[in-house]
This record gives sequence, structure tokens and C-alpha cells, in this order.
Amino acid sequence: MLCGIAGIVKVDKIAAQVKPDTVDRMIECNRWRGPDANGVWHNNEIFFGHNRLSIIDLSVTSNQPMTDCYANTIVFNGEIYNYKELWKELQDDYHFVTKSDTEVILAAYKKWGKDCVSHFNGEWAFALFDKSNNEVFLSRDRYGIKPFYYTIHEGNFYFASEIRSILAAGVKGKTTPDKIALFLKYRQIEQRTETLLNGFYPLEPGTSMFIDMNEYSITHHTYYKPDQLFSADIPKDEDEAAEAFGSLLSDSVRLRLNADVPVQIMLSGGLDSSAITALASEFMDVKTLAYVSPGNPNDESYYSDMVAKLYETTHQKVNAKAYTFYDNFNTVIDAQDFPTFSEKHVGRFMLYQEAAKESTVILEGQGGDEVFGGYDAVYKIFREEYAKDLGVELKMHAPKKLKKSEYATLVEMNEAYKERAGKSGKLVDKMKSGDSYRDRQYVILRNNLLALLHTGDRLQMYHSIEGRYPLLDHRVVEFGMSMPVSFKMQEYDKHLLRKYLDKREMLPKEVLYRTDKKGFSTSLHDYLLSSVESRDYLMDTFKGYQSKFSDIFDLSGINKLINEQYNKDVDNVRKLLSIYSLMRYLDKNNISY
Repeated sequence: MLCGIAGIVKVDKIAAQVKPDTVDRMIECNRWRGPDANGVWHNNEIFFGHNRLSIIDLSVTSNQPMTDCYANTIVFNGEIYNYKELWKELQDDYHFVTKSDTEVILAAYKKWGKDCVSHFNGEWAFALFDKSNNEVFLSRDRYGIKPFYYTIHEGNFYFASEIRSILAAGVKGKTTPDKIALFLKYRQIEQRTETLLNGFYPLEPGTSMFIDMNEYSITHHTYYKPDQLFSADIPKDEDEAAEAFGSLLSDSVRLRLNADVPVQIMLSGGLDSSAITALASEFMDVKTLAYVSPGNPNDESYYSDMVAKLYETTHQKVNAKAYTFYDNFNTVIDAQDFPTFSEKHVGRFMLYQEAAKESTVILEGQGGDEVFGGYDAVYKIFREEYAKDLGVELKMHAPKKLKKSEYATLVEMNEAYKERAGKSGKLVDKMKSGDSYRDRQYVILRNNLLALLHTGDRLQMYHSIEGRYPLLDHRVVEFGMSMPVSFKMQEYDKHLLRKYLDKREMLPKEVLYRTDKKGFSTSLHDYLLSSVESRDYLMDTFKGYQSKFSDIFDLSGINKLINEQYNKDVDNVRKLLSIYSLMRYLDKNNISY
């Protein structure tokens, strides 16, 4: 049940009184997260709100907030994919009145308490009020697939699926020079412990919180620790390991195909999405959707067409037109609920827009590169430290990077403001296990993945569709992270996955043994690099914003970046889009600084 949640919990004896319609405003501002139903529940100190996108058990009895026979109440965003198995396990101890995974959480909590989350295969963000203990239990899934933000204001704890909901409650947003510089320098959309706004925090992945309503105290509990990522038992024999991994991934796909609404698969033509399509075809007739970019050297439609033809899928293609870029980019910024930086997000936005016409659930290949290390930085480590000992030569290669700017970092910022920003060091959660490959994988999974999940969630939910990621099933992740390097990479990356698929002849060799790494690609980047219309639009927009942001941005510095791009063939696209989107976000949301 992918949805939007929001709420307010009193955490101070002298907290400001909450007006009855506050939670209504919180859920109204992102109704697209759940257009099928909405509801509010409250007592004197706790307010819960919910927007429902119906996926499992479409009946009104599964609407939220949901209260069980023990007077425990929950608002939940996400999916518990093993809910049917848990339902059978719990039915002797709990009287079910629905077939929903939401009620399974209530039943699991009744039996296992806070440890219930360790029994879940899925992704979630929920708030549960335990009436008998007078305690609020809040939790977020292992990898942060589902969003959860919170802040404390005037003695009240505000939480929501999106920051905009908290702002809609009347809490003012403020940022700092450090945070602005950090975004402009590293373009981090999502961090594990911080947001762009002061005092607004994400609940960390793999973490639960508890609010004791008797003492008005808050405690945190990390239920999923880093060592659990490397806890899987891996067969020593490579063939046995390939079979074990393939079986896990197949079961993950099976679980994520379960829905009471139409399901579609995003088929890029890369290995991960092609593997999901192949495995899904064992369970159902498949619908697929691909983004195409005719004339673009990075277009992958040749490969996606090949896989779609092999499995006779109902295949749809989407192409973003350049002339719609800025209209769509403005909507993307608003949908993201955060400044963004990539023209690719417009392509994804349009892809999901088309997907929503045919389905409510989509499966994607996100997670494969994180689980196996399918990034250029990992290729470099493998070539330098592992390839020789394994007696192999890695054939993979990533796209070439374009010419970089000759100007110093943050040339676009006003000097006085930049000085206030200090050093703005990058926030990176490192492991330092002594195994370079494992350490790099850990950094990518813990730090980089969140930004990709943020974009997926916001752009999908803006069109009221649910994204599911079979490669981020915790069993698949733990198996992949625990494997020895030789199972992850040899001549090709994702070695064990290719071996499993090859043995069963599930994909064409051209797809299975591709060496080019393209990622999601659009022709929009080329348009932005050279378009006179784009240049003029940017210059006019920056001039218009100058009076509002003169103490942050130096217009002459921005013009340097524009002139460098359009006169010297330097790729400043993402830097300029970052500035543009930051200005728009701060202005539209009345964020002070």
C-alpha cells in the first residue's frame, strides 16, 4: 500500500496546542501520494493522517488510519511482500478482518513488539500508536526505500512522507550557507542524517523511534546494523552460489508481482531490468515500458526491443521532447520536494507519466549496481587490486565524461556567503574494513542509493504509481554483499547473475554480455549543452532571481559558467540546473537563509 503519511505527536508537557485541521493540511498538499482515500485519527496528544494508493485489498476496510481490536492505530506507507506468509503464521493469535499488509503489521507488532520489523520482507515507513503502553512506534525500512521526515517544533513532533507536509503545518523552513554549499558542490539530494533545512531530519534507514507519551521522551533503535549486510551464508562452490542467488532473486520478483492492480516493468535494455523481465515472465504475461532516445549514441532501445520481443511483452516506448524541458523540469523540482540537478529526471518523470496510464505498480532494476559494484569507481578498484590475482581482465567500461569547467568550485556563490559556508566537507559514511571492494560497495549502498530512491519515490508518487525493486530485497542485498569478489566480478561485472541467466538461456547473448555501461540516458543533455533557447532562458531566469538571492549568488559567476558552456564546449549542465532548481525551491517554499 504505497501512500502518504503525516502526523503530530506531543513531546513536551507545555507543547503548543495543535489545531484540528493541521493534519488535514499536511495530507492535502500531496494528495497524489494516495488519491484513492484519505483519513485522519487523533486523540488529545497524537494526530495521524493518511493518503491511500490502493494496491493490496482494495476494499474500504483497509483504509487508514487503521485501528485494531486492541485499540492500536497505524498509518503505513509501503509494502510487506511476505504478508501472506506472515498472515498464516499469525492467524491463530490474531483475529484478522482484512487481507491487507497493513493489518499484518499490527498483528506482527502484537506478537513480536518492536522486533516485528525483522520479520518483514519489504519497504515501509509507519507510525503505530500502542494504546496499552501509551507509546508511539515509528520505523523505516532497511535501505530507506520509503521516505520518513521529522522535526520538533514548539514541543510537538511532526512527521511526514515529504517535507512539504511539515511546512504545510505551519513550521517554517530555514537553511544555512553550509547546507547550500554542500548541495551545490556535491549535488547530494538525500543524506542519511541531514536535509537541506535546519532541524528537519530523515529517519535513518534501518532505524526505529519510540515516543513514550508518559514521559514525553524519544529514543532511537537501530534494528539493522552494517554487519548484517555481510551476514549471508554463501556456498563456496560458484555453481551452487549462482543457483542460490538466482533462486532468491526469482522469489523476490515473484513476491513483488503480487498486486490487485496492473503491474508493469521498466525495461531499459540493461542487464538488471532485462533479468527482472525474464524472471517475471515465468509467473505472468509481462507489460514493459522503455525510454527511447532516437539518434542518441546512448539509446538502448535496440536491447530493450530484443528482450521485449523474446518474451512477447506488451511493450511501450516513451521519448521526451526537448522543447518541453523547462516546463517539465519545474514540475520535477516541485515533485521532488527538493532542489535537483539532472536533466535525466525529466526523462524519468515522463516515463512514469506514461506508466501511470497503464499500471499502478512498476518494477525496476535499481539496486543491481549497488549489490554487485557496477560502477566505474568499483571497476577501478577491481582492476588495480583484484583482477591480476584472479587472472582476468575486466571488459566493462563506463561512459566518457565531458570536459570539466576550469573555474573553481562554487564560483557561482557570492564571496561573502561562500566564506560563511566554511569547508562544507562531504558527508560520507565509510566502513574501513580493509577490503577496498567491500568498502566502496558499502559507501555506494549507504550514501549514494538514497538519492536514487528519493528521485524514484517522488517522481513515481507524483503520478500515483508504486515502484518496486526486486534487487533490493534484503535477502538479495545481503547475499550479494556477502559474496567474495570473484563471484561479483571477473571479465564482466555481476558475474554470478550472468552465470545463472546464461545457464538457463534466459537472455540474448548481446544483452547478457554487454560491456558498455550507459545508465538512464536522454537526448535532453545534448539539447541543454548547445541550445540557444536554453541559454537565453537560463540567463533571463537568473537575472530575475538576482534581486532575491544576491547575497547568495554572484550573477557574474553564473554568467561565467553559461558562457563557458556555450562558447567553450564545457559541460556545466548539471551545475547550472543545480543553481536554477535551488533558487526555485527556496523561492517557492519560502525558505529563509
